[in-house]
Amino acid sequence: MAKVNEELITEFVEQMNLCGTRISEGSITVDFPALCRLVSKNQKTAIHVIELFCIMAQRNPAYFQGALSVASAYRIEFNDSSLVAMVQNQAVAAGAEEWLERITILK
Repeated sequence: MAKVNEELITEFVEQMNLCGTRISEGSITVDFPALCRLVSKNQKTAIHVIELFCIMAQRNPAYFQGALSVASAYRIEFNDSSLVAMVQNQAVAAGAEEWLERITILK
């Protein structure tokens, strides 16, 4: 498996952004099956993106939404909910859990 670097993270985020479509101001719909395929093909990079988004969310809590989306796809693809729990815990610790309530992810 390839070592994760800035180029791989940038490429992953670009591909991730292609999975979303703005439907109104502040609202995006995500092609979740496409996001799951991206995560499945890029397991290590997905983990790093989740961690990076959680760090960035300390300044802009909207990043928790992206982190939760990728973590949810990871949970589905790898049957591992630890990253979802990490994102939720960090959002609560930052007092930003309302940002997670603004999105709907498959349970």
